[in-house]
Amino acid sequence: MTEMTLCKLCQRASGATVLGLSCDEDGIFLSGEYALAIPLTDATGHRVYRVRPLAEISVALSAAYRRPVDFSDRMAGLRFAARYLTAGEWGAGEDRGRPAAGA
Repeated sequence: MTEMTLCKLCQRASGATVLGLSCDEDGIFLSGEYALAIPLTDATGHRVYRVRPLAEISVALSAAYRRPVDFSDRMAGLRFAARYLTAGEWGAGEDRGRPAAGA
């Protein structure tokens, strides 16, 4: 049987405390404040989302949880999400017959 990991994104709202994983035009965040991926402007003027290096994420999570954390098994999913953001695929759920958030 194939193992599947599901993640739920929380909405980042101004002044709200977000305890989980969230994303918006400012990037992909953990606990509302720690940026896992951030937007940059490339040489052609397009917005692209850059994922933090694995070592930075693992060190930050290890410090937060006070135990060693190896984020390597989650990097592929994070890079996938960053590619969707770069492509402007905010309503990816619509492709599966689900309305976009707020629709």
